[in-house]
Amino acid sequence: MNTGELIRLRIWAFQSEKFINPVRGEPFEVQVNPESFSITYNINYGGTQEKGTSSFNPKWEKNPPRKLSFDIILDNTGAIPGKNERVAVLINRLDSTLFKPHSKGHRPNYLEIEWGALIFDCVLDNMTVAYKLFAPDGEPLRATVNVSFIEVIRKELHIRALNANSPDVTHAFTVKDGDSLPLLAEKVYGDGAYYIAVAQANKLIQFRNLKAGNSLVFPPIKKQDA
Repeated sequence: MNTGELIRLRIWAFQSEKFINPVRGEPFEVQVNPESFSITYNINYGGTQEKGTSSFNPKWEKNPPRKLSFDIILDNTGAIPGKNERVAVLINRLDSTLFKPHSKGHRPNYLEIEWGALIFDCVLDNMTVAYKLFAPDGEPLRATVNVSFIEVIRKELHIRALNANSPDVTHAFTVKDGDSLPLLAEKVYGDGAYYIAVAQANKLIQFRNLKAGNSLVFPPIKKQDA
């Protein structure tokens, strides 16, 4: 149901490829939602063309992970309602979330981008910061950050995707702030309509406001259960 409430794009960071226990327990939330985002699909083909012929039938090799890209606006001019922070502080927070390797795994964080129906598990591909406006002393007041991410397909979700006729793998999730049952059902089953069956399986009566820290079980579900 559309309540009219503004939902901002959020980026959760995780040190583990299992995407559990988010870093700092809270996401990086954009000040203003992107005007648009793009998802790139690629296909790799191989094969060689025989000499002296004009025919060529490419041989499929693989489908590389998808890429997601959009712009993040950072602003400290007061033009955007809400709490204003220095652009340098916001850049540092974004850098720590997306780019900087953490000490435990010696690699950048795994990321989960969440905005409405969009849930994208990924890692950073590239990040370009363009500074647009400056104070008299040279301090940046506005920046546009172009970000691109490479999709991460978790093993259990990949197995389910290869057997897409029925979502027959049991999953368990720990609820995070901002999670909703339809979004979690979309993540597990590929269809948010399964949230009703999940609510029944977990004996939930009030499921519109999930409590952070609670565990939910997502059982094998037949299509007619939705």
